[in-house]
Amino acid sequence: MKKAKFYVLVFVIVSIVLSSCVSNPGDGSNGASQNISSQEESKALNLNDYLETLPDKDFDEYNFTVFMPLRFNNEYCAVYVQADELQSELLNDAAYERNQLLKEKYNINIKALEGGEPGGDVSIQLRTYIQSNGNDIDLVTPHASVGVASLMTDSLLYDLKNLPYVDYNMPWWNSDVNEALELGDKSYFVVNDITISNHSFQCIVFNKKMLEELQKPNLYELVYDDKWTIDEMLSVLKGVQNDTNGNSIDDDDDRWGVILPSALSQAVMYSSGVFPVTNNNGKPAVKFNDSKMNSLADSLLGAIADKSIKMVDYNDDKYDIFVNGNALMLVFNSTHYSILNEIEFDIGILPLPKYDEEQENYYSIVGAGLLGIPVNATAESIERTALIMEAMSAASYFKMRPAFVDTILYNRSLRDQDSQRMLDIIIESSVYNIGFNIDNQGNVGGFLQTILQSGSNTVASRSEAILESTQKFYDDLYNKALGID
Repeated sequence: MKKAKFYVLVFVIVSIVLSSCVSNPGDGSNGASQNISSQEESKALNLNDYLETLPDKDFDEYNFTVFMPLRFNNEYCAVYVQADELQSELLNDAAYERNQLLKEKYNINIKALEGGEPGGDVSIQLRTYIQSNGNDIDLVTPHASVGVASLMTDSLLYDLKNLPYVDYNMPWWNSDVNEALELGDKSYFVVNDITISNHSFQCIVFNKKMLEELQKPNLYELVYDDKWTIDEMLSVLKGVQNDTNGNSIDDDDDRWGVILPSALSQAVMYSSGVFPVTNNNGKPAVKFNDSKMNSLADSLLGAIADKSIKMVDYNDDKYDIFVNGNALMLVFNSTHYSILNEIEFDIGILPLPKYDEEQENYYSIVGAGLLGIPVNATAESIERTALIMEAMSAASYFKMRPAFVDTILYNRSLRDQDSQRMLDIIIESSVYNIGFNIDNQGNVGGFLQTILQSGSNTVASRSEAILESTQKFYDDLYNKALGID
């Protein structure tokens, strides 16, 4: 597909919104989201002018190194840090231009060091590195959830409160992530635009032609009118499933309502404002069994039973039914954005639905993009790292962010104005939560998924079975991070 020129107006709108996300969710989620930056402030920003406010330093060809997990491929878990040459690829070339700018200003080389298993735990190798008194890693960016707890509890990361040169009020920082992930008075992670290409969000994509053929309502209008809720989505899905191949067997060639990859069940949980773990002044508290969790489970179980929802394994084939044109909707992780360009039919994009119309905001859970500094950093290296990180974040805002947006929007189906506005809404509703980052694949992340796969509402019994151990896990996490016996 030949790349279309990116509309300047679209970039201005989306780049502003990318830096402006809902703060302090009103239902006690303790999620963290991007700071609001007004359009006037964004327009006033100029990269060269801002870099001039930072001190000039000559770091004598220093290799500024970011440590990260091995990538599954060039897309998934991709953080564009090192770029050695131009490759006529948006994100790589933007990273190259950013790095050349920083090389000229600070006499540094930006390097990436990948280790561990693909998308896996970097804490083991980081521990070995620290024990060997290594001093050639400046930043660490872990997988969204794998190994994050170990990094926080095993004295592997530096407390990032009060870093020099860093201005959390600037639009390339997500300052609220400190509140979402802090333990006591300790803050081990920051999020900024260095990792913008890995800030995955969860959403729904839908088949426009099928929607029209089935004479379903205008989904965009439901979002605009704040009526896009779980009940409304299930109403739209009612009656969509059909044995189109006539073999009397439920298979992938039939027509389905929405495809729900199993691991993304938690995205629907969070979008409904159900946050099993809240961070109360730096101390995590766990609660599974409440009326909203029960009601959500009942609704989704009913939709699975009537075949409005088809749950599929979270594997390489998880999107195939939708991509092949056999489903109206798909719950989708934006990390896999290249899939959108493979789809032949017109698609639209929507935020995941709210629980009900009383819910003030849409929520899109985000976990990736965390950055930390190894604990063995010296005062001298902290000053250097903070300065380069601030400059690199600013340069990423101006170089990487537009490339990232253009990469996602590089799909003929997402060029329509409504889908662009939906993308705005999704990104501005992004939230971080300690339950997602710490226990994405355990008791918390798998809670709703396990219930849906069981076929019955076992919220109460499952909560009773795991609540005590889960709370103890977070209590231990808190105590270890703060050195409490």
